Amino acid sequence: VKQIAYSLSKPLAASSEPYTWRVRRADASGRKGGWSDFTPFTVTGVAPVLVSPAANDVVAPRESVFSWQQVSAAATYRFERRRPGSSTITESVTTPALGWAPSAALASGAWQWRVTSRDASGQNMGSSDWRDFSVIDPPAATTAPAISGSGQIGTVLSALPPTWNLPGVA
Repeated sequence: VKQIAYSLSKPLAASSEPYTWRVRRADASGRKGGWSDFTPFTVTGVAPVLVSPAANDVVAPRESVFSWQQVSAAATYRFERRRPGSSTITESVTTPALGWAPSAALASGAWQWRVTSRDASGQNMGSSDWRDFSVIDPPAATTAPAISGSGQIGTVLSALPPTWNLPGVA
């Protein structure tokens, strides 16, 4: 180009990996000079603000609802869930909504989630940081309560409480 500035016709996607650029001059006769050094730059987009569950929250396996705030110009959002420290995504869903509720129960244990905003052409605009949460199965009785005695009027009934699968549950 013959201008001192250049603007792309299509915006670059947000990326944590740097882009690079370089230039070289051409004089009025078209003779070209040497290239400049490559210069790295990053494109940061607008990341969604995660709302719920909050960091380190504990959720029930069947009652998980993930929500985030709207990002201006975002057409869709990609929800992702993984185990902490893993690079393998366990669940990835694209939705135009500001929330996601999994249709199946989540496995118990430690998890992380994040959301990426995407423009109308499907380009990433920005990703939230990963947020930790845990899923704990509700307590279940491993032995049923027991009642003993005749049940006749004036006699004593005895009850034994159930035994639970989680420590500290009474």
